[in-house]
Amino acid sequence: LNGSNARIYNLAFRDGRSFHQVASDGGLLPVPVKRRSLLLAPAERAEIVVALKPGEDPMLIHRPVELGGGGMMMMRMTAGADDGPYPMLRLRAAPDAEPPAEPLPSKLRAIQRLSADDARGIRRFRLDTRMMVGSTINGRFMDMARIDQEVRLGDVEVWEFDNRSPMPHPMHVHGVQFQILSRNGGASGAGEAGWKDTVLVRSRETVRVIARFEDAADGNNPFMFHCHNLEHEDGGMMGQFTVTA
Repeated sequence: LNGSNARIYNLAFRDGRSFHQVASDGGLLPVPVKRRSLLLAPAERAEIVVALKPGEDPMLIHRPVELGGGGMMMMRMTAGADDGPYPMLRLRAAPDAEPPAEPLPSKLRAIQRLSADDARGIRRFRLDTRMMVGSTINGRFMDMARIDQEVRLGDVEVWEFDNRSPMPHPMHVHGVQFQILSRNGGASGAGEAGWKDTVLVRSRETVRVIARFEDAADGNNPFMFHCHNLEHEDGGMMGQFTVTA
């Protein structure tokens, strides 16, 4: 879990070893995904499996990564850009550790893919940030007295997040798990093939997700959708929606 207010972590092992990602926000992926680094934005979750020999103590580190178009100063304020890598966590295998009883399965979970052909429609969300002013969705700041979207219970919908700002935004939707359809019209990575509730939208990127809305929420207790960078959220990049029959 990335519980930071703004920093986006680029996690890797200092010795360059590979590992397998087996789960994302909403549970197991269809298959293990072999990788050497893992990008994790605020509110995103991931589970990994690392092979260790008895007595090994590899260090998990954060490697700086450029994600926005606003320069290093802006990235320092919004995504945690750094001058160099730094340690996050040291793993220590016991000297007498035994190998696992079973190998990592080749298949983890069957996931039924939602189809855009079944969607009732597409909702579009334009993300903007103005320095020293605040952050908006579709040109509007958060208003607790306003319902921004009304969804029909049971419907499948495509939500499109279009990031016009120079900063990345981890967009989080309450009350639902979604699948990522595309990034700038192309496929997303295998590590994003599972269920999600938070998706990182990079600067000048358009991401489409699809969900079936099966949990109800009325105007007295609406769900929220927002950027999970807390400074952006507090600056207005948040909205409310209902799910009713």
